[in-house]
Amino acid sequence: MIDTTRSRSEVLKEGIVAATNEAAALLALGDRGALAAVACLESARKLAAELKTLSQRMGSEEAFKDAVQMLAIIEELQIKLRPRDDKTA
Repeated sequence: MIDTTRSRSEVLKEGIVAATNEAAALLALGDRGALAAVACLESARKLAAELKTLSQRMGSEEAFKDAVQMLAIIEELQIKLRPRDDKTA
């Protein structure tokens, strides 16, 4: 069933928040290199990119700013997932 009470932007934001929260929880448990955390962040990144594109098409400055901020948070979490001996950071 399709939820017609929420906009696509709201649905994307909720998905991004859920995926980043799950990845952050995995990081907090010390699961730094876990495929699950990587998968969560990749999912969140894709949703945030979709939100950014959608907001540009709609001309929604607020949603665009949200997408950019969420992408920055996702990038920070991805950096935390890199091994400490990785010199590319």
